Amino acid sequence: MKLFRNAAAALIAAAVLVLPACNSSNSDTPVSPVYTDIVTVSQMGDNSTVFTFQKENDSPLITLRAGTAMNKDAVKVGDRVLISYQTEGEAQFQNAEISIVAAAMTYGKGGAFPVAAADTTSNFFSRNVQRAEAWRSGQYLNFGFSFSTDRAPKVCRIVVDEATLTDAYPQLYFIFEPEVSMGMTRELIYYMSYSLSDLFNRSTCQGVQLNYSLDSGKKQITIDKISSTIKPNA
Repeated sequence: MKLFRNAAAALIAAAVLVLPACNSSNSDTPVSPVYTDIVTVSQMGDNSTVFTFQKENDSPLITLRAGTAMNKDAVKVGDRVLISYQTEGEAQFQNAEISIVAAAMTYGKGGAFPVAAADTTSNFFSRNVQRAEAWRSGQYLNFGFSFSTDRAPKVCRIVVDEATLTDAYPQLYFIFEPEVSMGMTRELIYYMSYSLSDLFNRSTCQGVQLNYSLDSGKKQITIDKISSTIKPNA
């Protein structure tokens, strides 16, 4: 289940979130591994950015410091972004100074789940996607999926059903609607990140259930509030 968590840097199609920097290069220098993670923008400076994230569940908080500025017109502190990066120590999942290779915004940006109703979403209708994976990272639910297309999606979000807000397990629905393809398509991977805090802070909440549709059929997973485990439902 590491398909989306260990995505290659090449899967990031755009680097518009990172401002250009002057870096020297040496063709004789060995190429370091490139890692990809969904992180929170914690601090933004004129020539630096600090990111934080947790590998999974309640693992220790990791701090990454980059000597590169983010585009302040596109990013703000608190946003959840996908970054591909290299570390001086060539190790992942530990505090490190990093060099950013590319960065892209996640769908959801780490905000709260939008509240929606069945009668305004065609009963939470979504097009099928090819593959998908969900994982919790601290207070955030991350979701990665793939779809063959040549354009950005028309609709891509995860909503919470307003009728279930006070249930023990509020229902989350992944809603995806692609744009009509105009040419040759290829399988692209998209990333989403939302905060679970608003739901988990409810006294009635024992967890959440995420519903989504694959080519192989409808799926539902449960994320328990106490143990914060993620398991597929039969």
